[in-house]
Amino acid sequence: MIFKILKRLSEGYHKAILAQKSTKKHFAKSLQSALKR
Repeated sequence: MIFKILKRLSEGYHKAILAQKSTKKHFAKSLQSALKR
């Protein structure tokens, strides 16, 4: 059970790091489109 939690946390951590790199561009685009509305 503890191993599942740790595995889930590590996976989420890696996804968060990868997401931060790609999300900066995506966030800027979504923010611009939201402001246009």
